Amino acid sequence: MAAWDACIDVDLKPMMPSRDSQLVIGVDAALKNDCAAVVAVTYIDGRVVLARHRIWTPVKGHPLDLDGTIGAFLRELGETYDVTSVLYDPWQMADLSNRLHQEGLPMREYPQTSPNLTAMSQNLFELIQHQNIQLYPDDQLRSHAAHCVAVESSRGWRISKTRAANKIDGIVALAMASLEAVRQGSETSLVLAAF
Repeated sequence: MAAWDACIDVDLKPMMPSRDSQLVIGVDAALKNDCAAVVAVTYIDGRVVLARHRIWTPVKGHPLDLDGTIGAFLRELGETYDVTSVLYDPWQMADLSNRLHQEGLPMREYPQTSPNLTAMSQNLFELIQHQNIQLYPDDQLRSHAAHCVAVESSRGWRISKTRAANKIDGIVALAMASLEAVRQGSETSLVLAAF
């Protein structure tokens, strides 16, 4: 947790709404057993910066209303920021993502396959280890980070839980958003370097 804590800026707060702020969003949806999480980041001066996030925990016997939680928050972000991409695992999000796409949000499937999980996990691991991610303080997100372990495979590191009951959904959403933010930031740098 020392590496995570080293990335926390106690003066950083969730980003105020501005159409000038470009956000990349990761979504980890769940209805019953896991949490659902939406994490928005931006890319500033070669660093990923946590902009906004929300995590919902379902109550036993009452599945989450994905449209009333994830959908409502994504619409709010889309109305108040320049959202460039919303990455999501299509497993629980097929119907909602179609509606949000029709409403104009840039929805992009990011299935949680082994190569995808490894790419996003390895990227987040490197961002944290090299302090190239800036986080605002948040106990719930820190708790999700504390429940993560890095599992090594032949392809690299992959995020996993220490125990099945632990919640890590905020970190999964952060990893998706961070990977896309780095990709978009790298593409922008290459375009600017060409001029």
